[in-house]
Amino acid sequence: MAEPLRVLILEDNPVDAELMQFELQEAGLSFTAKVAMTEEDYIRELMECSSDLILSDYDLPKYNGALALAEARRRCPDTPFILVSGAVTEDRAIEILTQGAKDYVLKSRLEQRLAPAVRRALAEAEEHRARKQAEAELREAYRTLKEKDEIRTAERKAEIEARKKMEEALREKEARDTAHTAELRLRAKEHLKVVKAASCPSELGGDTQKLLQELQIYQIELEMQNEELRRYKEETDAFMARYHDIYDFAPISYLILNPKGDILRANLTAAGFLGVQRSRLTGQRFQLHVSRDSYLTFSAFFERTFESDAIETCDVMLEDAGRGQHVMSGFMPDCPKMERNVTWP
Repeated sequence: MAEPLRVLILEDNPVDAELMQFELQEAGLSFTAKVAMTEEDYIRELMECSSDLILSDYDLPKYNGALALAEARRRCPDTPFILVSGAVTEDRAIEILTQGAKDYVLKSRLEQRLAPAVRRALAEAEEHRARKQAEAELREAYRTLKEKDEIRTAERKAEIEARKKMEEALREKEARDTAHTAELRLRAKEHLKVVKAASCPSELGGDTQKLLQELQIYQIELEMQNEELRRYKEETDAFMARYHDIYDFAPISYLILNPKGDILRANLTAAGFLGVQRSRLTGQRFQLHVSRDSYLTFSAFFERTFESDAIETCDVMLEDAGRGQHVMSGFMPDCPKMERNVTWP
């Protein structure tokens, strides 16, 4: 059921105020009315700005309809204002309309004119409110779209910058590798100079000696490369051991999932949070730990993470935790394309 119309009547004559209410009742309008007889009472009601319609006399002691309209426009600009007067000239009526009144009604024609004027003013006010709401929604949609566009533009710029840095790093690595290969060959040649003459019998032909020399240089290069590879492997093993310690003992929960949602790896914090031994977590479907209310949310979120490389976030309820958790998923530097890292605080 619609709420009653709230009407504010500015009228110093109680009889005229009652006549206005009577005509509204006769027209079948459901309303509640407040009657202000002085400027002070009128402004007090306007300060609450709770009226849906204002009906105002023009000539009042120490006050008039033009001033009442100006005050209403200042305090409640969206509330329709109708002038109801005993006698008003055409020029004054035009003036009051141009200042923002929705209509004017002569008291001698209340029966014929008041209800239609009220209905028309209310319809125009509703249309105005709907238009303002649509404009506000449009501005908000434009603002949101602009923000998303700015974010996407920033992401694209970051991607381009990252690609440039990667290409530069690859060029630098290629230059280092070329220089390193040249250095290895130089060192091999220097090493070959100290090889015993017996290792290259003098009776061999010149071409054969040259071929043998090349093979010896190549052999020395391979030995040097193998030595460097062994050193790199030892450094990598030490680095991975430190990485595993950081991953396993991190204060934040970390999981690695495959596209089906199976847990491939979990750190100790995640296992403790979920209340399952880490060895038993491997191979479990992570969705089993998501509450029924959050299952569809998490499924949609998890699918999005495989549709783009961007980091995605969502709020879900984990069954074993018994409280809502903020779950984040996305690429990590060491994360294969067909795996996803999931973490939560």
